[in-house]
Amino acid sequence: MPVYGRAYPEPAAYPQGVPVQAVSPLPYALKAGQRYAVGLRTPGEYLWATTFDPAGHKVVRGEETYYQIQFEHRVAFVRAADVTVRPSVR
Repeated sequence: MPVYGRAYPEPAAYPQGVPVQAVSPLPYALKAGQRYAVGLRTPGEYLWATTFDPAGHKVVRGEETYYQIQFEHRVAFVRAADVTVRPSVR
């Protein structure tokens, strides 16, 4: 399963005039059956800002949902649709 460094929205979420950011996986992948601690659950989001003036900034929020994980000492994201969340076992 792909692992992402950013939780960007899907292309359809971008309004006209805001360039679509590619949702490209990192060169790592999760193998079937692996387990990781889950952080936050978040929709794909991107802040488009070309100046320091907040009047021109745009926040793009998508429908795609991601989970934040700790992956090999890095913060990473996986698509919620790709994983099964289970309670921890002690």
